[in-house]
Amino acid sequence: MTTFQVADSALHGRGLVAATDIAAGTTIAVWPLLVFDAADPVWGTGSLIEHYVFELDDGFALILGEGSLLNHRRGDPNCAVELGDETATVTSLRDIRVGDELTIDYAAGDPDRDFGF
Repeated sequence: MTTFQVADSALHGRGLVAATDIAAGTTIAVWPLLVFDAADPVWGTGSLIEHYVFELDDGFALILGEGSLLNHRRGDPNCAVELGDETATVTSLRDIRVGDELTIDYAAGDPDRDFGF
């Protein structure tokens, strides 16, 4: 059974919504990453892709597949994303009910991080 589906989001555009109840600690998905070197002009240019990349210590990463549709909920996400060298793993932080949008904190808990929204 599919754990999530793409749907209209109450937060922003489209997002991922639970298609089944998901228990806390469940690995929801593992998606490949497209990694950019720090010298690549993907940040600070005002380009559309800038809204979808995660900042790494030595560059940037774009989650491929449906992972790019995870929306932001600062301070109260129901999922966490762990960026590896080649993959992004999304895990539920608490029980999630059918129909709840899957969200992550883009700032990873850093209260000083500003995204302009």
